[in-house]
Amino acid sequence: MSKPKNETPGKVTRMNQLNTGRQDLMKIDPKLIVISENFNPRDYNLPENREHLDSLKLSIKENGVLMPLSCWWDNEHGVAVLNDGECRLRACLELIEEGHPIVSVPVQQVDKGNDETRLILALQTNTGKPLSQWEVGAAYLKLVGYGWTKEQIAQKMGQKLTYINDAIEFAKAPKHIKDLLSQAAVSPALAKQTMKKHGDKATLVLTTMIEDSKKAAAARRKALDEKKAAREKAKAERAKTPAKKKTAKKEAPAKAEKPAKAPKAPAPLKREKKVTGKFLNKQDLKEVTAALEMCKDHPDSDAKLAVAGALKILQAKDESGDVQISLID
Repeated sequence: MSKPKNETPGKVTRMNQLNTGRQDLMKIDPKLIVISENFNPRDYNLPENREHLDSLKLSIKENGVLMPLSCWWDNEHGVAVLNDGECRLRACLELIEEGHPIVSVPVQQVDKGNDETRLILALQTNTGKPLSQWEVGAAYLKLVGYGWTKEQIAQKMGQKLTYINDAIEFAKAPKHIKDLLSQAAVSPALAKQTMKKHGDKATLVLTTMIEDSKKAAAARRKALDEKKAAREKAKAERAKTPAKKKTAKKEAPAKAEKPAKAPKAPAPLKREKKVTGKFLNKQDLKEVTAALEMCKDHPDSDAKLAVAGALKILQAKDESGDVQISLID
């Protein structure tokens, strides 16, 4: 456990003796708060946590610490020990080193408990940036070291057993793989599959896959840039080419109107012969046709008698009488 950076005047036996604010919410100099080594499962070497600290510093510099830290009192050493809020405390200490006058931070006191209780409390009451799966895996490994089973951890943390197993595997992974996960260069599923399949060679395999992916992406970008450059070049060449002048179309002379045609005289009515009916054979049709031709050439009583005779022949053969022979003007 590291010691605070400066000593408080006189002997301090309680945390509220360090308080410079209200009694319900203590205000303590951040330089007097001790960070327990290897207690927080967060890996501050990961790029994502460095980015989070930088973002947090900007917020604290502008607005101060809004979310209180939680600490427990170490009576043996007479110091306030951090339980939750390490990112905020680290950000404040870095700002102080950079010359920003941060006099105190809000603190809530919690019971010390044992290491297991404090670790679970830190996991369940994390008020800052959520821990990644590979970070909480380090905490689960500690609980396993305290004698907890994975099933007990899953029940206590409200997680599925597969999540606990994966988190512990990621916690055991090489730092480079954790960095890749932190940078979202690979997905947890791909990292898990690669570690299971290639074992110690997983780091090399993942690195090669990422490099190949980057090369392919660069080739695609290059091809797109070349196409874009070709389009712009063609456009510039078209702009240099003078546009052809459009010649106005000559109007065609107006056509002389044609004189209106005189209406035709109505054609004289012609005598038409119409035969409708049902013929039983070709011979009947011939007889009726011959009678009609006779009627056409010699419209006298003999022709009419011939037609009447043909009609009787048909009526005799077709009892239904569905035969009509008529002359139509």
